[in-house]
Amino acid sequence: MDIKILEEQWNPSLRTAGAKVWTLVEPELDRIMREIYGFLIGARPEAVTSDQIERGRIKFENILQGRFSPEYIETQRKTTRLLMEKGVSFDRYLMCYAIYHREGALCLARHAVENGRVDDAMFHALHRALQSDACVSMSSYFEAMEAQNRLERRELTAANNQKIMSISKSIGD
Repeated sequence: MDIKILEEQWNPSLRTAGAKVWTLVEPELDRIMREIYGFLIGARPEAVTSDQIERGRIKFENILQGRFSPEYIETQRKTTRLLMEKGVSFDRYLMCYAIYHREGALCLARHAVENGRVDDAMFHALHRALQSDACVSMSSYFEAMEAQNRLERRELTAANNQKIMSISKSIGD
């Protein structure tokens, strides 16, 4: 995935709006991440680890400011690998974004009520961040799936070659 394409979409005013969103979402992040992992893997809220929450923190702090750093990319890859190892399907993985959008929008709505106005730039930053993150997540998921497929193809080819050799030896005997 070409991260530069995502980063180029973030002008200074969008980054500023995203930084404001971060200040509103960050206090809610522990709860949001517990809900996400409950949905994804059926974890009880108290069973969600500090590592899982920290990966969510790294993700949100970066994406809400249009930063797609190597640390963020590696965090996404690690999360993807771990979820695939737990058997989380691709469609279930993508459905998490409904929770992210809902919870982020609720944070912004509460802020709008307190301030008496809706900040369109903040909603734009939230949704741009989450869609950018979805692109990176999908790319990470597809990379992991392709790696798994390559391994399975090699194993299948090796097993087929063994069968062919065994059959050819039995014919030649």
